[in-house]
This record gives sequence, C-alpha cells and structure tokens, in this order.
Amino acid sequence: MGQFRKPWFSLEASVFERELIAAGWEVITCEFHEVANGGVEIRDSYVFYSFSQKDELRAYYKDVVYFLKLQGNVIIPSYELLLCHENKGFQELYKKQLGLDDLWSLYLSDESEIDKYKIPYPVVLKTLNGSNGRGVFLIEDEKSLRQKLQKITPAYSWSEKFDLLRRKHFRHKKQAKGWPEFERRDDHKRYAEYIRQTRSFILQEYIPDLEHDFRVLSVYDHFYVTKRHVRKDDFRASGSKLFDFETGDVQEMLDYAAGIARVFGMPYISLDIVKKGGDFYLLEYQASHFGTNVIKLSDGYYQRGEDKWDFVNAEPDVSAVLAKGLVRYAGQTFQFDGNKKT
Repeated sequence: MGQFRKPWFSLEASVFERELIAAGWEVITCEFHEVANGGVEIRDSYVFYSFSQKDELRAYYKDVVYFLKLQGNVIIPSYELLLCHENKGFQELYKKQLGLDDLWSLYLSDESEIDKYKIPYPVVLKTLNGSNGRGVFLIEDEKSLRQKLQKITPAYSWSEKFDLLRRKHFRHKKQAKGWPEFERRDDHKRYAEYIRQTRSFILQEYIPDLEHDFRVLSVYDHFYVTKRHVRKDDFRASGSKLFDFETGDVQEMLDYAAGIARVFGMPYISLDIVKKGGDFYLLEYQASHFGTNVIKLSDGYYQRGEDKWDFVNAEPDVSAVLAKGLVRYAGQTFQFDGNKKT
C-alpha cells in the first residue's frame, strides 16, 4: 500500500481487504512482479494499486499498471493520474484535457523556448518534480528566469568537457563510405549540443498577496480541509508547515473542490486550491501519493447536506478512512453483474 507517516511506513493493506470483503467484493492481493511474470493473471477487474516514491520502482509500477490496463482492467487511480505524480508537466497537460486549466501556464522543454512566448512577469517557475515547496521560484523578469534555469540545469561533467576538447582539437578528419565527410569542428559543435543537458519546466501565473491556500483531500464524498499559510517574506504555502484547521467559511470553496473531484472521478484526489478575487483556482493535485496529515490531525470532514456543507466529527484513522472511502466509491461508481472482484 501507499505511504502512511513516512515513505517507509505503509498503510495497512489488511484494513482495505477487510472493508472490501465486508462490502461483498472478491479481493485478490498480489505483488507487481507476479503480474509482470505471469504468476497472477488479472483481467476485466478493478485494480487498486500501491505506489512507491523510489524512482526505479515507480518506473516499474508504471509499466505493470499500463499492462494491467491493456488487459481490460479498470485502474484506480487512473493511469493518467499515475503519470501526473512527480510530473507537473503532465499535470498541466492533463488539466487542459479535463478543461481545468483556468490559470495561465506554459510547459517548456528548455530555456531556448522562452523567447517564443509572451510571458506575463512575474511568474512562478516550477521544476517537474519536487514537493513541499521545493523547486518552486518566483521570477520577476526574463533575465532572472534565464539565470535561474541555468543554475538548476546540470552543466557538462569534467569527462564531457575533456571529450569536447578532444573532439575539437585532437581528432583527425575522417571519411566513411556512404557517409558525409567528417570535420572535427562541426562534429564538436553538433556533439556539444547533443550532450547539453536541458531542464523541462512549468511557468504558472503568479497570484500576488497570497496569505494562504487550501489543501483539500476528497475521499469520495468526504472532504478534509486544512488552511496552509504563506511564510513571512515568501510566496509559497506549500512546504511552509504553517497549517491549521481554522478554515473559516469554506462553503463556496468546497463547491469548487467537489466539482473538480467529480471531473477526476477517483476515490481520492488531493487538491491545492487558492482564491483570487472572488474566484478559486487549482494550483496542483495528487492522486497516487499525497499527505495524510489533513486526515490524521483533523477533527473530521465536510459532507454535502441538503443545502450546505456540514462538518462531521470523526476519528482520524487514516487507513480506515481511505479504505471506507474506496468502498463507498466502488459501490456508487461501478455496475455489478453479481461477481464483484478487485
């Protein structure tokens, strides 16, 4: 299962199994390698999968989850949302696909593409991965943007520098049958560009005078909310560790959050929401991996009543909250033919 308190502490899989079985589901639990190598065959089922923060494992899981999708299974969270994790670039693309791109943004692959767009400075620069405010910078003008990108883009290594020097000054002209004539300076120039490191990045509309944002975790129809405050002399609420549950009137904000959650259509979606003027905007979102303090430290959740959002006091048992949310989601989302399998 996914993260509980730290990446090396897992949620309790047995809680999810117990809740699903009690709701009438047939539950099969297996490991990724069993699926990848034919030990377990899963077809035409609902697959709720785990996650890892380790890069190599995450790449492996992506392969296996896509394979499961090809086998006719319903993937939870969706494969698209798996691609969104630690990839803010695909987050922006997926927001466009879903019609949620209400904040101006650009997704670029290299500094050289900057001059092809009119950029409304100041803007927020984001690296594609990173959490808790890491890799997020306020940029005042084009000069500052280029300087920051050069700073965070890896330079040539010493071995690469030596190889470039060798190619430029110490290689002889060569010619091979069927290939264009070799010229060392031209080869040096082309090779230097070929091995030059690039850094993909996001530029996003800057919202000035921000005092806080909202972290909203939708557990199907239960919404957990915390207010995250901006640090002094900073512009980021993410990673500030200054949060509380004195959220004030959040009725309109929850209407907005619930609308977004419906678009994603998953049992869980964690939303970073900000208010500008009288409107709300989605900054980022997570489904495969998200902080659970919004549950663990809360006194309860919001649920939609007949004409407003009501606060419901509840025990903050993270595994139980998420397991029961999955059961409610499955029971309301899927049509059964008498054989419930997950």
